[in-house]
Amino acid sequence: MPVWEVHPEVSFAVMLGHPAEHPKLTWSGLHERLEALRDAGIVIGDIGAAGAMAGADDVLDAAVAAWSAARLY
Repeated sequence: MPVWEVHPEVSFAVMLGHPAEHPKLTWSGLHERLEALRDAGIVIGDIGAAGAMAGADDVLDAAVAAWSAARLY
């Protein structure tokens, strides 16, 4: 079985068609990535109890990694 490594910023660059314009830890970067995910059909809603502990950037990274996995399979 093949193995692929996913790097979130590379995945966002592929999704956006160019590198992200803003660092992911900034307000603008958060919204840039959320918009890219929404445009790809991924809407992040309430993630329950995990949301109390997860960093927003970690949630974005997980979402784009899932997008990459779906593209590869």
